[in-house]
Amino acid sequence: MSLNRIGPTVAHRLLVSIKGCDHNIRGTPIDFKNFYTGMRIFISDRDSQLVIDRLKDRYESCPEFFFGFTVENGKLRFIFWADEVSKLNYKAFGHVLAFDATYQTDRYKMIFVPFTGVDHHKKIVSFGAALISSETIDSYKWLLQSFLNCHGEQPKLVLSDHDPSMRQPIVQVYGDVIEYTNIRSRIHLLVWNLFITPDTFESRWHYLIEMFGLQDNEWLNDMFDIRDRWLPAYFRDILFGCLMKTTSRCESSNATFKVNSTSANTLVKFMLCMKSRLNSQRYSQRIFEYKTSSASFQGSIGEEIEKHAFDLYTQIVFKEVRKEIMKGKYCCYVTNTKSVVAHVLYSVTHLDKRKDITNVFLVKFDPANNFASCSGMGFTRNGLLCRLVFCVYRMKKVDKIPLKILEMVSQCVDILRVDSEGLNSFAMKIKELKSVVFQKSFKNVDAVDDNETVFEDTIGNVNEGDDFIENPVAVQIKGCGKLRRVVGETDKNVEKASKVARLCRTCGEYV
Repeated sequence: MSLNRIGPTVAHRLLVSIKGCDHNIRGTPIDFKNFYTGMRIFISDRDSQLVIDRLKDRYESCPEFFFGFTVENGKLRFIFWADEVSKLNYKAFGHVLAFDATYQTDRYKMIFVPFTGVDHHKKIVSFGAALISSETIDSYKWLLQSFLNCHGEQPKLVLSDHDPSMRQPIVQVYGDVIEYTNIRSRIHLLVWNLFITPDTFESRWHYLIEMFGLQDNEWLNDMFDIRDRWLPAYFRDILFGCLMKTTSRCESSNATFKVNSTSANTLVKFMLCMKSRLNSQRYSQRIFEYKTSSASFQGSIGEEIEKHAFDLYTQIVFKEVRKEIMKGKYCCYVTNTKSVVAHVLYSVTHLDKRKDITNVFLVKFDPANNFASCSGMGFTRNGLLCRLVFCVYRMKKVDKIPLKILEMVSQCVDILRVDSEGLNSFAMKIKELKSVVFQKSFKNVDAVDDNETVFEDTIGNVNEGDDFIENPVAVQIKGCGKLRRVVGETDKNVEKASKVARLCRTCGEYV
């Protein structure tokens, strides 16, 4: 229960409720407290060594497990780890990666850095995690290199949070301009437009800046100078580049880990807490897999391609695809056709929500295999065909979504499932192709045996030799301590508005 932030006293009361009465419990609340205290005393200065030994044991029993650590002056400084499931998740969903540091995860104030992505159910999935003692260039350089050593391949796109201290100046930057104009909504519409090109963004940005007289604004100019690092328009050519647009997924992942962990945790307990959260995350993934496999099709659009989409995609993704099919039927229409070599170019007009503005996109269609791509780059951005393509498919009476490479492999496996020789032959060819594309590398680390007493059975034991690793030194970190961020006018107004009015007994008015 301590892995779920339940103390020994409450744990005892809960156990009494479950068992029926105190007589059915072995031990009193005092015994529970003594055991908890004894556990912390047993860990004490062996905390770091216990964690490393547990990771070594895990590696010895499962070579696919990866971990790395750094020791300076005998004290643990960095540690990174990823199990076999995390590595498989990265191979399947590692196109876009997000990571964001979170604080106060253990008694040494080490910074927890989980690496997060999105799976085919549009849910959070973990690719690995790390604990670092400081936020320096060397720390993150070591961290990212360890991640690359583990997975052997770089992600296409990495998302990280901008310095939180930049949020506060926004109020000071815009001032009355935000309060008395619609510049905020206009900038949001411009920034999050997934269809425009970088050139179009730059011309519209300059137009807005000139309209509101913000040419000399230092913060806006700084953000424009680094636009290629944060603007979605600059990542539209990267496959799955818009699967995640902010670190909100990462922050959600951090929040789930904090449900179990506290700033008073030892490293051993923190690792156990994280294992518990990962198990919960993966259990949820299995539930979504079951819901997808057991769901029955219920058509609502009247298109044959809708049924094929239901068979191809997970339940959550199918809902998004069905929406695109419907939009392609009711909001898009072909206005021009042009033949180019072996392809046909279609000009597709799209009506926006207000129905009074239209945008024209080009869709290239290959009649030989029914492959299609559009200038809106919907498939490149999020891996799903967009309404523009479905509009052309409806006109060409295409009732099946063309299979990509992964679907082709899956089909072959399904056909060869009962043919062991054919399946082995197919697997060997895939392995040969895989070895040509990339090579795997694993980091070997010697393992240490441990074993003894109840504490040792729970958290392990250490062999205190010459290479004994001491616990890290607690340090002051960014975003932590008594010094809080600058309080702006917006925060003050919110605080005032949250105060309940008090009735004056003398004048009878609320003040």
